[in-house]
Amino acid sequence: MIYMQLLGEFLKIGIFAIGGPGTMPFLFDLAARYDWFSLAELADMITLAQTAPGPFGVNVVALAGFHSAGLPGAAIATAAFVLPPTLISLLICRFLALWRSNRYVNMAFSGLRPATAGLLAAIWLNLLALAICGTDSLFKATDINIKALLFLLVMLPLVFRVRINPVVFIAAGALVGILAGL
Repeated sequence: MIYMQLLGEFLKIGIFAIGGPGTMPFLFDLAARYDWFSLAELADMITLAQTAPGPFGVNVVALAGFHSAGLPGAAIATAAFVLPPTLISLLICRFLALWRSNRYVNMAFSGLRPATAGLLAAIWLNLLALAICGTDSLFKATDINIKALLFLLVMLPLVFRVRINPVVFIAAGALVGILAGL
């Protein structure tokens, strides 16, 4: 039964998610509707997916499937997530060459850019709320993790002002996460 649920849910995510970070609202929803994983476990999966090589969306979906139903769950979730965008991309590539000079198609693509930027901003705000407050929305926040907030306030200026390899920031985040868990 869980395999069919995973197939249905991750097919839906694959159809409607726009890129890797676009999976996040769907995964927050899964955490709320099913007992497959908690928000804290989802936060761990997001962290691991960010640090692992490969596409973020595929990584986090594989981890969610694995956490939900082991190796078969990971395989089903990943295949279901990847299949719809692959088929949609093939169709778009087939017809885009024919319609690329169409003014309405160009206007639609121009409108997708700000919509995608807004979607990504909302996703990162939800991730911020999860990291700082332990909830999926800043509006639901009742507690603030002071250590996480201080880490954010120290690291955020460094990310934008200091030219350091991103691996250093990932390692620093992992170290702080390990130390905070002790």
